[in-house]
Amino acid sequence: MAALNPLIIPSIDYTGNPGLGYYDLCDTEDKLITLCALMHEVVKKSDYVELLLGTEPFDRDDAVVVDEYYINQYQINSRTLSFTCRADYIDGSPPNAVFIYRVYSVSEGLFGDESVSDPRSVLVKRTIPGDPAPGAVGVNNALAKPTGLPPGIKMGAELTITVPAWENMAPGDVVTVLWGGKSFKVSNPPLLAEQVGSPQTIVVPAALIAQAGGNENLPVSYEIHDIVNNWSLHSQAAFLSVYSGPDVLNEPIVLDVPHESSLYSLDLDNHHIGDVELTVPSSVALIEGDILTLTWEGQNADGTLIATPVNTVTVEADGYFENFLVPYEYGRPSPAVRHGCFIG
Repeated sequence: MAALNPLIIPSIDYTGNPGLGYYDLCDTEDKLITLCALMHEVVKKSDYVELLLGTEPFDRDDAVVVDEYYINQYQINSRTLSFTCRADYIDGSPPNAVFIYRVYSVSEGLFGDESVSDPRSVLVKRTIPGDPAPGAVGVNNALAKPTGLPPGIKMGAELTITVPAWENMAPGDVVTVLWGGKSFKVSNPPLLAEQVGSPQTIVVPAALIAQAGGNENLPVSYEIHDIVNNWSLHSQAAFLSVYSGPDVLNEPIVLDVPHESSLYSLDLDNHHIGDVELTVPSSVALIEGDILTLTWEGQNADGTLIATPVNTVTVEADGYFENFLVPYEYGRPSPAVRHGCFIG
């Protein structure tokens, strides 16, 4: 008995896919799986060959013949044995499918020696993560948007995003966040059995955020590939602003100014009787917990810069404006000093 050459499955071995998935097995009726093997030198014209299909743990007595034929001259010339197996013969859930083939020598119509290949175990999974609708292209509307995104962020820190649990969630699924498009991705390790059914968190590194750059309307979505590379399509996208430049804070505004006065200038004639209140409109560059400092800046007669911190506030999550009180003493009239203020 000779050991035959191993089976080749082109849809796996020539593509890099780890197994047979939905598009190998289910997307059309009467789907066929193609297998082949290089012909061993013991094989001769008119020998009889069978392809058998079983499951793990493999038992030849339980395997069924799914293809069979007598070897002809064309196959001898090509030195290749080719087989097909109907996709609906293959179970869509573990245990894995197992193929072998065997060749019987035939002489004067009588079967002689049998040669058998080694078993070829095949990972099989028919379901797709996220269960996209038939005919869906690009975006899977059954996948909810990622959550945990603020309206905007500044560069320099990582961001944790939550991906809701998805249909057909299974061990081995790999979820990948697409940050601003396909060029910037971050993936979690394959899902463990105990994680199935739970939302998944993914940390987007600060370096990747910086690499993608600033964007006032950056899309964030995700995708899932399973153990046989079935693809979920892209989820619905959530959006946020990413600010990268140094000049991202809004100008301070003077409160309680007369109607005809500018919001961005301090009229000392109208404010000479007391302190002045300024406010800083919210910016997506500000996040909860940031320390915001108002600095009063002046320049004396000889051009020397005078900068005095006035006050600091801590940014609150729900605060739209951050207010500062500027004591009158900072802005009282002086011919030797020109005044201004800035936020940092």
